[in-house]
Amino acid sequence: MKKNDLLEIKIETMGNAGEGIGKIDGYPLFVKDALPGDTARVQLTKVKKTYAYARLEELLEASPYRTKPRCPLHRSCGGCQIQALSYEKQLEYKENKVRQDLIRIGGFSDPPVLPVLGMEEPYHYRNKAQFPFGRDREGRIVTGFSWRFYGVCTLAQADRFDGVTRVQIRVPGKQDEALDATVVEVLPDEESGLAKVTLECNTINANVLHFAQEEAEIVLATYEGIRVNKEALHIVDGERGVYVKYGSLQRFRRIEIEFEDESYLLLPADGAVGEASEVRLYDEIIVEGPNLQDGGLV
Repeated sequence: MKKNDLLEIKIETMGNAGEGIGKIDGYPLFVKDALPGDTARVQLTKVKKTYAYARLEELLEASPYRTKPRCPLHRSCGGCQIQALSYEKQLEYKENKVRQDLIRIGGFSDPPVLPVLGMEEPYHYRNKAQFPFGRDREGRIVTGFSWRFYGVCTLAQADRFDGVTRVQIRVPGKQDEALDATVVEVLPDEESGLAKVTLECNTINANVLHFAQEEAEIVLATYEGIRVNKEALHIVDGERGVYVKYGSLQRFRRIEIEFEDESYLLLPADGAVGEASEVRLYDEIIVEGPNLQDGGLV
């Protein structure tokens, strides 16, 4: 396994931070935002010798214990990481955590842990709020939840920030969910061949508070569309396209490429025959085969 690999996994249990845990051939994966009972497609973000971190890319089959969170910010806030888990299962998770800590840390063999007493309405019960205050470099009082990221990149990477004002930032293994950020400045240094990048983010959570010197990923743009294996690409009469299956026939369809990497292409999702990009969302694309030609038999 290596970083960025896409894997399918069944989530079996939960970790101390509320992350889902599943195993592939006995190798544990810690998956943020996944719940016990989920079957998901995940992308590896950090690979260690005995375990790995991953982020949830696609929920293939939802856990029967998954529920819709009331708060739209629960994934980025960090204050209630398991809000997507049904309340009954949250209580079971907490009970089991106490039991396992008594066994692992306390040395008990079979501690008599009683069921957790829940609430009739487990919302709106907090009566405490924290508002951070401080002083800037000029000594002025400032408040808010914003923080800044200072990093360096190559000059070629710095060129990609031209005209970009909004990005997303994530720290694999610590903050896998991308956070929105503003580009404050990009200062190139021709002598060193590097550039200083300053970003400002207005989201603070428990993960961010534990940042020190970290390696971050900056997302300059996101794309949505139809994902196609790059091996399906063909050039016919100077036009790029793919072959799709219509009944028993092959049809060549022109494409426009929104994004591509070494393994796949991303095509517009609103394609139509006769337009610049003709592939439609539910077309069956032929990745490989002998004697591919427009109008030929499959």
